Amino acid sequence: MASPRTFIFLCGLMAANLVGANFSPPAVLSLSPEVIKEKLAEKLKNRDAVNTLQQLPLLSTIHNEPASGIISRLVKSVLKHITQLNITSASILQLQVQPGAKDQELIVKVPLDLVAAFNM
Repeated sequence: MASPRTFIFLCGLMAANLVGANFSPPAVLSLSPEVIKEKLAEKLKNRDAVNTLQQLPLLSTIHNEPASGIISRLVKSVLKHITQLNITSASILQLQVQPGAKDQELIVKVPLDLVAAFNM
């Protein structure tokens, strides 16, 4: 059985640890959708996302995509005759940021405006 001195010593150690403890709840960073939308648009502009869109390999992607359905097969047969497909201009339209179904979820929609030129 422990002596009273040992008990007092252990209680003193626990009390010293509790004095440094922080019992306040953790800080929560709450960002509004507007702030996220603004920062995301700024990052897309700084990273030159429009130039990246213009360099996409669209033709090879379209050729590699499997065709399912009548309209898809028809479009694919027309696209076989295209030798070059380039994006001549691209722009990112107004970003849309909406809260998701879950508490900590956001849905970001990035609408694009692309103009493409092709050679047959």
